[in-house]
Amino acid sequence: MDPRTLTAALAVVCLAATIVVSALALYIRQTAHRIYSAGFGSITVGFLLLSLQGHVSNWIGIILANFLIMTFHFCLVWGVRLSTKEARPLPLRFAAYLLAWISLMVIATFALPDYALRATANSTLGIVLTCEFLSSFLRGNQEDRRALGPTVLVIGVGFAAFHAARLAIVLLEPSKPGGLMGGGLGITVLLVGYIFFLVAWAGIVLALEGAFLLRQVERKNATLRELASTDELTGLSNRHLFSLRIRDEVERSRRYHTPLSLIMFDLDHFKRVNDTWGHHSGDRVLVETAHLTRKLIREPDNIFRWGGEEFVIVTPHTGLEGGEVLAEKLRVAISTIEFPEIGRITASFGVTDWREGETQDEWFKRVDRALYRAKNEGRNRVVAVSALEKRPFAEVRIEWRADWDSGNATIDSQHKRLIELANRLLELSLSSESAPIITASLDVLIEHVLLHFSDEERILKEVGYPEATTHAGIHRSLVEEVMALKTRFDAGSLEATAFFDFLVGKVVMEHLQTSDRRFFGWTGKPQEAPRSLRQ
Repeated sequence: MDPRTLTAALAVVCLAATIVVSALALYIRQTAHRIYSAGFGSITVGFLLLSLQGHVSNWIGIILANFLIMTFHFCLVWGVRLSTKEARPLPLRFAAYLLAWISLMVIATFALPDYALRATANSTLGIVLTCEFLSSFLRGNQEDRRALGPTVLVIGVGFAAFHAARLAIVLLEPSKPGGLMGGGLGITVLLVGYIFFLVAWAGIVLALEGAFLLRQVERKNATLRELASTDELTGLSNRHLFSLRIRDEVERSRRYHTPLSLIMFDLDHFKRVNDTWGHHSGDRVLVETAHLTRKLIREPDNIFRWGGEEFVIVTPHTGLEGGEVLAEKLRVAISTIEFPEIGRITASFGVTDWREGETQDEWFKRVDRALYRAKNEGRNRVVAVSALEKRPFAEVRIEWRADWDSGNATIDSQHKRLIELANRLLELSLSSESAPIITASLDVLIEHVLLHFSDEERILKEVGYPEATTHAGIHRSLVEEVMALKTRFDAGSLEATAFFDFLVGKVVMEHLQTSDRRFFGWTGKPQEAPRSLRQ
């Protein structure tokens, strides 16, 4: 096959490689891959111009054509140096290479026309740039070296050897008139070899681009895994990871008969922080609390942000007493933090140990109840509940006290009914009664609370109580908390006893004895008969 035909075939191969590499580079949109694409485009044009030798000037058919071919090799090195994040992707020595090569090409074309000298300049620069490419690649990404290293080395060393063989043939073979188009063994070796190695170089570039895409996918997958298991605000593990980690810890505790405890804590009056100083301040409190807690727990312990202002700590190889000691240490540490503008905050803690044979759901509900007991007993405290206790809360009935009389028949009747319903709920929750019956009892209790608050607000307005609006605001906050608890109960993450704790601690012991007692002086006169809730 004559050199002109081989050159045209080579240009077609280059064009195909350019199209494929360019298509992938457009998808990746990275500078290095665009440079690879430009290099293949450059060599395509270069070989097309070579095939026109004799029909165009030597500046175009020889100098520009060979310059474009050499640009391909420069682009390979430039691209790989960008990919490997070299300090200087195009160091000054590259300019020296190019200046020396252009000088030799001009001399060998115009001053001392000699194809062998041009061939020597081209092959020498090709070998140098191939060595630069291999050197940069071997300093680059470790995963790329491991996956593509042998292939890249074979192609690179083979390409350098190909140019060395071409040099030997050119130097031993008599010069042919007409330059590249003059024919001869050296020219045939050059063109056939370039067809093979251009396909090989295209394969390497595509492999590098594919490896880059795989790394991008792996990084995105890692980010997604982190997002799926990490709380964005605090950096702690989240509920999703808790559900995975807790199974492993329970299985390890069961297998090796080692103790295992669970701590759950909640920042006290956190809603007040958000409402008063804004969510930005609330976020700072959460971040600082998470940072402090992570510093104070042991290496085997795992802390998770459960949601909102709630956190959970799993403590392997730790019994109930050890968990209680850790919780107390954390409680004291949190209470000593001084937050700008906000001041100090406190936290309530529930602690329990794991008992072999119980479900994770039973274990978690017990620590949840312990936390609610801590909050309803006054907050800023630790309540530890042993797994051996069959009933974590004593069977207590609330008895009506004479000093709770407000003097208003409607209010007092509804307060008494509230206590009856709360006592009934406690009895059901500690019995083996079915869930539908407990749920029905809860619904009746919530309905009573809503109606009572409505009637009480109406009565306070009628008697002219000056803090009626503030009292209605307190009611709204309590209703929000009741509905939040109801949602958790319906979802199966909270037992009915938590409602009892809330009603005892907030609605009866706190609200009735503090907020309600303030209006007793305004409700001393008899009022209309109460609406019955007993039907």
